[in-house]
Amino acid sequence: MIKRIATLIQNGLMYSFFRLKHSFRYLGWPVVFNSGVEIENASTLYIGNFSNIGKDTWIRSSLPGKGPGISLGINSMIGRRNFISCAKEITIGNNCIFGPNVTIVDSNHVYTDPAKPISTQGITEPVPVYIGDDCWIGTNAVVLPGTTLGDHCVVGANSVVSGNIPSYSVITGIPGKIVKKYDTKSEKWKKTNLK
Repeated sequence: MIKRIATLIQNGLMYSFFRLKHSFRYLGWPVVFNSGVEIENASTLYIGNFSNIGKDTWIRSSLPGKGPGISLGINSMIGRRNFISCAKEITIGNNCIFGPNVTIVDSNHVYTDPAKPISTQGITEPVPVYIGDDCWIGTNAVVLPGTTLGDHCVVGANSVVSGNIPSYSVITGIPGKIVKKYDTKSEKWKKTNLK
């Protein structure tokens, strides 16, 4: 009981710290910020009620005026050491679970001119990322610019995902491929034919 009370006090203090330090587009209640969380451009960051931001996570939302930024739905859990970098728009639905070390980006570095350092060439045109409700993204997965994940999708550990993934799909591999889909007639998950 004492440990539970101490945790609630600690969570409340961390919440208050982030509320005072940053001016969020929206910050729900309660939201758990674990230690080591870094946030950039909070004015374009929306975090829904009952969400949990894992230890050592770095969230970089878009600069004001460059796009709507990051939107995180209610009751979503961002795992430890996640990196979410948004130059324009990333939307994450309700009731999502992200494992440790997940990366989500809506742009990449430009590297086309070999005479210039990559660090000076800027970024590609951002392409919005959309992750639907009730998605589970496994450890070390990477979600690339322009990805759309439908509702109730599962992304396997170490997978790299891009493109449009329909709802009720399981995606694994590099590049990520759909390996299972939910069949509404049989009410079972069925393997897909991969070639």
